[in-house]
Amino acid sequence: MTLPTVVPDAGDLPVPGYTRLMFRNFGAGEIILILVVVMLLFGATKLPQLARSIGASAKEFRKGVEEGIGDEDDEPDAD
Repeated sequence: MTLPTVVPDAGDLPVPGYTRLMFRNFGAGEIILILVVVMLLFGATKLPQLARSIGASAKEFRKGVEEGIGDEDDEPDAD
């Protein structure tokens, strides 16, 4: 009886795309550590303001993407 050969996926090999592997598995401990560092850097008073500005930026980005998609639909065919 032969065992099946496991061939690693190209994305799992430490090759030029290795940076993709660094950010794969964040556990609860890592996320908590990141949040603590962010709180120490920005302070508790700046975090709500930072969250609001990130939310506003995401809203503007989404709005721009939707407008861009709508513009492509309105263009006449070149034929």
